[in-house]
Order: sequence, then structure tokens, then C-alpha cells
Amino acid sequence: MQPIERLPISFERKFRPWRYHLSHSELSLRSFDPASVEDSVEITFYGVLGLKLKTVYSPLEIARADDDQAREILEVAGIGVDRASDVVTLALKSSGPDGLVACMSYSIRSRPRPLSDDAYVASEEGWTVIARG
Repeated sequence: MQPIERLPISFERKFRPWRYHLSHSELSLRSFDPASVEDSVEITFYGVLGLKLKTVYSPLEIARADDDQAREILEVAGIGVDRASDVVTLALKSSGPDGLVACMSYSIRSRPRPLSDDAYVASEEGWTVIARG
């Protein structure tokens, strides 16, 4: 399967923030679904400059931020107009207010279950890229 670069993309799943590496400016969200779901989905944002998150997204749609949302997250991140064109601004849509992320790039991957019981161990083997940008 060839990864897509277009948005929006939707998932009828429950996602939560999984980990944030401050030193790498990297944020991951991971799906938490019933045992009947055969795979897990992880969304990773690289070069994170600003974020506004909820604790749970169910379902989740990832879309380009609209102009007002982009202005809001770029302001939170302290990004000026001169750098704004280099930044990817995304809206994390679910019920209630949207989450926002300003980053340099992102990837969305899936992996057959089960994942390791250790929350900090996730080998790179077995992941399939669904989308990236």
C-alpha cells in the first residue's frame, strides 16, 4: 500500500496521547480499541512546535487546520509569519473543541496487535505506513 499525503483522514477509533519526547520534539497518539480490533494505529508528529490536546479523541479526524486554527497554534508556538509556510498545522477533530498541532511533519502507521505490554517498547518491525506529510 502506498502512503497517502492528502488530508483529511478519519479513524473510527479511540486515540489518546501516547508519549511526548521533549528532547526530540516528537508527539505520538495511539489507538486504544477493544480486543476485537486486529490492529493498532499510531500517529507521530515530528518537530513539534506547538500543541493543544485533549486526553481522548473518539472518533478522530486529522485535517489541515483552517486559517483561524493555524493562526491560533502558530501564535501559541511563537512562530512568525516568516516561518509559517514551513510549518504543518493540523486539526485533531472529535467531539468538542478541536486539538491543534504545529509540526514539521507527521506519519500515521498501523501494526497488527498485540503491541508489547511495555508502553515504552515498540519495535519498528511490522508497522505499515498509512499516511505521511
